[in-house]
Amino acid sequence: MPGSKRLLMTLGALSVAANMLASCMTEPVAVPPPAEPRTVATTPVALTAQQISVIQRGIKDSLKDPGSAQFGEMKAGKDSAGEITVCGYVNAKNSFGGYTGRKPFVGSIAPGAKAFIVAGMGGTDIETRAVFMVCKQYGIDLML
Repeated sequence: MPGSKRLLMTLGALSVAANMLASCMTEPVAVPPPAEPRTVATTPVALTAQQISVIQRGIKDSLKDPGSAQFGEMKAGKDSAGEITVCGYVNAKNSFGGYTGRKPFVGSIAPGAKAFIVAGMGGTDIETRAVFMVCKQYGIDLML
Protein backbone atom coordinates (compact mmCIF):
# COMPACT_ATOMS: atom_id res chain seq x y z
CA MET A 1 0.00 0.00 0.00
CA PRO A 2 1.54 3.34 -0.96
CA GLY A 3 2.65 5.45 1.98
CA SER A 4 0.17 8.30 1.35
CA LYS A 5 -2.78 5.95 1.51
CA ARG A 6 -1.32 4.23 4.59
CA LEU A 7 -0.89 7.61 6.29
CA LEU A 8 -4.45 8.68 5.44
CA MET A 9 -5.87 5.34 6.60
CA THR A 10 -3.99 5.56 9.90
CA LEU A 11 -5.26 9.08 10.56
CA GLY A 12 -8.77 8.06 9.47
CA ALA A 13 -8.79 5.08 11.82
CA LEU A 14 -7.64 7.26 14.71
CA SER A 15 -10.38 9.80 13.95
CA VAL A 16 -13.08 7.12 13.79
CA ALA A 17 -11.92 5.62 17.08
CA ALA A 18 -11.80 9.03 18.74
CA ASN A 19 -15.30 9.90 17.52
CA MET A 20 -16.65 6.58 18.77
CA LEU A 21 -15.17 7.17 22.19
CA ALA A 22 -16.36 10.76 22.31
CA SER A 23 -19.98 10.04 21.36
CA CYS A 24 -22.63 9.78 24.06
CA MET A 25 -24.11 6.33 24.50
CA THR A 26 -27.12 5.37 26.58
CA GLU A 27 -25.89 1.86 27.35
CA PRO A 28 -22.39 0.49 27.85
CA VAL A 29 -20.84 -1.11 24.81
CA ALA A 30 -17.82 -3.41 24.94
CA VAL A 31 -15.11 -1.78 22.85
CA PRO A 32 -12.09 -3.91 22.02
CA PRO A 33 -8.73 -2.38 22.88
CA PRO A 34 -7.18 -0.50 19.98
CA ALA A 35 -4.50 -2.26 17.99
CA GLU A 36 -0.97 -1.18 18.75
CA PRO A 37 -0.04 1.50 16.20
CA ARG A 38 2.44 0.27 13.62
CA THR A 39 5.60 2.29 13.35
CA VAL A 40 7.13 3.15 10.00
CA ALA A 41 10.90 3.38 9.77
CA THR A 42 11.96 6.74 8.42
CA THR A 43 15.26 8.53 8.13
CA PRO A 44 15.29 12.23 9.06
CA VAL A 45 15.79 14.45 6.01
CA ALA A 46 16.38 18.16 5.51
CA LEU A 47 13.73 19.73 3.30
CA THR A 48 14.81 21.67 0.23
CA ALA A 49 13.45 25.14 -0.51
CA GLN A 50 11.40 23.63 -3.35
CA GLN A 51 9.89 20.98 -1.05
CA ILE A 52 9.05 23.62 1.57
CA SER A 53 7.30 25.65 -1.13
CA VAL A 54 5.26 22.59 -2.21
CA ILE A 55 4.34 21.83 1.42
CA GLN A 56 3.27 25.41 2.10
CA ARG A 57 1.15 25.48 -1.08
CA GLY A 58 -0.55 22.21 -0.06
CA ILE A 59 -1.31 23.51 3.44
CA LYS A 60 -2.53 26.88 2.16
CA ASP A 61 -4.98 25.10 -0.17
CA SER A 62 -6.71 23.65 2.91
CA LEU A 63 -7.04 26.94 4.82
CA LYS A 64 -9.91 29.45 4.98
CA ASP A 65 -7.50 32.38 4.53
CA PRO A 66 -4.43 31.04 2.68
CA GLY A 67 -2.73 34.45 2.58
CA SER A 68 -2.63 34.62 6.37
CA ALA A 69 -0.61 31.39 6.82
CA GLN A 70 2.39 31.64 9.12
CA PHE A 71 4.53 28.51 9.11
CA GLY A 72 6.57 27.26 12.02
CA GLU A 73 8.91 24.33 12.44
CA MET A 74 8.73 21.46 9.95
CA LYS A 75 10.35 18.06 10.37
CA ALA A 76 10.53 15.31 7.76
CA GLY A 77 11.37 11.64 7.45
CA LYS A 78 11.87 9.50 4.34
CA ASP A 79 10.75 5.86 4.23
CA SER A 80 12.33 3.00 2.27
CA ALA A 81 10.11 3.75 -0.76
CA GLY A 82 11.36 7.35 -0.87
CA GLU A 83 8.12 8.92 0.35
CA ILE A 84 8.66 11.90 2.62
CA THR A 85 6.34 12.38 5.59
CA VAL A 86 6.28 15.94 6.91
CA CYS A 87 5.03 17.20 10.25
CA GLY A 88 4.94 20.86 11.16
CA TYR A 89 3.00 23.82 12.46
CA VAL A 90 0.88 26.53 10.84
CA ASN A 91 -1.07 29.49 12.22
CA ALA A 92 -3.73 31.12 10.06
CA LYS A 93 -6.91 33.16 10.26
CA ASN A 94 -10.27 31.47 10.66
CA SER A 95 -13.68 32.48 9.28
CA PHE A 96 -13.98 35.23 11.90
CA GLY A 97 -10.68 36.82 10.86
CA GLY A 98 -8.79 35.84 14.00
CA TYR A 99 -5.68 33.71 14.15
CA THR A 100 -6.33 30.17 15.37
CA GLY A 101 -2.97 29.69 17.05
CA ARG A 102 -0.28 27.25 16.10
CA LYS A 103 -1.79 23.98 14.79
CA PRO A 104 0.15 20.84 13.87
CA PHE A 105 -0.17 19.20 10.46
CA VAL A 106 0.98 15.96 8.83
CA GLY A 107 1.17 14.96 5.19
CA SER A 108 3.40 13.47 2.56
CA ILE A 109 5.23 13.99 -0.70
CA ALA A 110 5.66 10.94 -2.95
CA PRO A 111 8.95 10.54 -4.83
CA GLY A 112 8.99 12.90 -7.81
CA ALA A 113 5.62 14.41 -6.85
CA LYS A 114 5.05 18.10 -7.06
CA ALA A 115 2.20 18.17 -4.55
CA PHE A 116 1.88 17.81 -0.78
CA ILE A 117 -0.98 15.63 0.40
CA VAL A 118 -2.35 16.90 3.71
CA ALA A 119 -3.35 13.89 5.80
CA GLY A 120 -4.41 15.77 8.90
CA MET A 121 -4.38 19.06 10.74
CA GLY A 122 -4.90 19.85 14.37
CA GLY A 123 -7.89 21.83 15.51
CA THR A 124 -9.81 20.08 18.23
CA ASP A 125 -7.91 18.30 20.99
CA ILE A 126 -8.67 14.93 19.38
CA GLU A 127 -7.46 16.05 15.94
CA THR A 128 -4.29 17.53 17.43
CA ARG A 129 -3.53 14.35 19.37
CA ALA A 130 -4.16 12.24 16.26
CA VAL A 131 -1.65 14.33 14.26
CA PHE A 132 0.96 13.99 17.02
CA MET A 133 0.37 10.21 17.17
CA VAL A 134 0.77 9.76 13.40
CA CYS A 135 3.92 11.90 13.39
CA LYS A 136 5.33 9.77 16.21
CA GLN A 137 4.53 6.58 14.26
CA TYR A 138 6.69 7.97 11.45
CA GLY A 139 9.52 8.77 13.84
CA ILE A 140 8.87 12.51 13.85
CA ASP A 141 8.58 14.16 17.26
CA LEU A 142 6.81 17.51 17.05
CA MET A 143 6.20 17.91 20.76
CA LEU A 144 8.14 20.94 21.97
